[in-house]
Amino acid sequence: MEIVKDEQGSAPQFDPRKQYRWTPETEFTFNGGDFAVLLNSLRAFLSTENSQIVLLANKAAEALEGQLKVAVETGKAVEVEPQQQQQ
Repeated sequence: MEIVKDEQGSAPQFDPRKQYRWTPETEFTFNGGDFAVLLNSLRAFLSTENSQIVLLANKAAEALEGQLKVAVETGKAVEVEPQQQQQ
């Protein structure tokens, strides 16, 4: 007796160790329980002192990026050319 495997294409299997990509149009759906966990987790984190430090650091980074943008557009800063690989 010979055992024959079903050779039809199987659905891709999720592996949490791998990285995945999707388009901006890809839709994800959450049920009410998952939505509540996400929302409550974010609310709990945002109410901490550490989150306020992170938000302030993000504002500082945006200010620096804005200054760098102006410097590039006015020629005060130039793009660094990639270094040639040494052999």
